Amino acid sequence: VEPRVLLLDEPLSNLDAKLRSDLRSEIRRVCKQAGTTTIYVTHDQKEALAIADRIAVLRSGRVCQVGNPYELYENPVDTFVAGFLGEVNLLSCTSSHRKGAGRDLLGGFGSLESRHQSVSLESVNTIGIRPERVQVRRGVTGGATGVVDSAMFLGESQQLVVRLGNERLKATVVDRESWREGDRCEIVVDPTDVMCFT
Repeated sequence: VEPRVLLLDEPLSNLDAKLRSDLRSEIRRVCKQAGTTTIYVTHDQKEALAIADRIAVLRSGRVCQVGNPYELYENPVDTFVAGFLGEVNLLSCTSSHRKGAGRDLLGGFGSLESRHQSVSLESVNTIGIRPERVQVRRGVTGGATGVVDSAMFLGESQQLVVRLGNERLKATVVDRESWREGDRCEIVVDPTDVMCFT
């Protein structure tokens, strides 16, 4: 059977993590080799990013954004797409103003700068930062300071929740540093990783 279009509706949904990972690679390889256009339905974000050449994110039957996995992950059009394709910290922004090629942002988190491509927006109500883009450093050297609220060891990484002003920020860190609740830290985020939303 060699269909022109193949529909796969959550084919890996009931498999354990290891088998799921192996099979998604095999599905991608077979579809590429056969040259078959495949529509792959999934609610697993990592699966979508790993398998797809193009992704359509739908909400209540409406297409929110279409593009390649990298475009959608790095440059989501709104907070729904940002949150659907991976974890994201969404923080309220109370004011923003232009600063050269970027924008200064103020909120309960303190002050951050954005030079993300989304700074072209005229008004900013929310900022988004992926947890893996948040650097957490021990001590305080003049940057944004916070306190570790919780630390979860996941093997290859640690998932921290850091209180920054009156906001909480998730951070995924891969260093060998052992973090504990109550540790004071400094948060560093590259301005190109701070997404802006209306």
